[in-house]
Amino acid sequence: MKKKKIVFFLSLLPVVLRVNEEIREQKNTLTDLLQQHDLGKTLTINEQSQLWAIASEYKVSGNPLEDPRARESLLSRVDTLPTSLVLAQAATESAYGSSRFARLGNNLFGEWTFIPGTGMVPNERPEGEIYELRCFSSLYDSVTSYMKNLNTHPAYKPLRELRARMRAEGRPLQGVDLATGLTLYSSRGEEYVAQIQTVIRNNRLNRLASVIFRQNNPSEAEERVGFFAGLLSSTISSSRVSTIRKNP
Repeated sequence: MKKKKIVFFLSLLPVVLRVNEEIREQKNTLTDLLQQHDLGKTLTINEQSQLWAIASEYKVSGNPLEDPRARESLLSRVDTLPTSLVLAQAATESAYGSSRFARLGNNLFGEWTFIPGTGMVPNERPEGEIYELRCFSSLYDSVTSYMKNLNTHPAYKPLRELRARMRAEGRPLQGVDLATGLTLYSSRGEEYVAQIQTVIRNNRLNRLASVIFRQNNPSEAEERVGFFAGLLSSTISSSRVSTIRKNP
């Protein structure tokens, strides 16, 4: 089991880092455009298009250039998630990559779809329900969708508000702390939150917080894989959980 967990975490780690880096780049673009506007510069048509595209992607309808509430909402949504939190949820929801939905549909986070015929039907779906488990073409798409879900859905506003406060106070983002904003991710509520926190602690996933995504140095990446393989250990047994998703 220990080897299985290490392989799972190290295989998924580069994907999580890549998606977080893409979000970070979006945040830098957004911040730069807003600062230019605040300094009195008229944004070009291309720059305005960039801004509206980000706002649309993160489901903010107001004008962030003129509406303070829209700006605050957008800035709170375009942000990264702790690697430890993402890995812990992926491990919990997919039984460390061994669930049917993970193996056949690259669905690591138990995300639903309500369009019949577009996903996989759960074996224990209650009669009368129409939801299915989403299928993704890659693990990258699964991670991207999951992060967008946490960054936009009303159910996870507490997580985003806590993250914004931590940013404002200059505190590092910790997966154990932000997990408290996931009570609506599962029908198990606080029990689910406690399980995610346990996975983070027992596998010492917080130690991955300083790892960054670099595409141009494969030798360094190989060294990091060896280093972190020695850090990842756990005594917790994996288990599958029945959850209720709050997807868009």
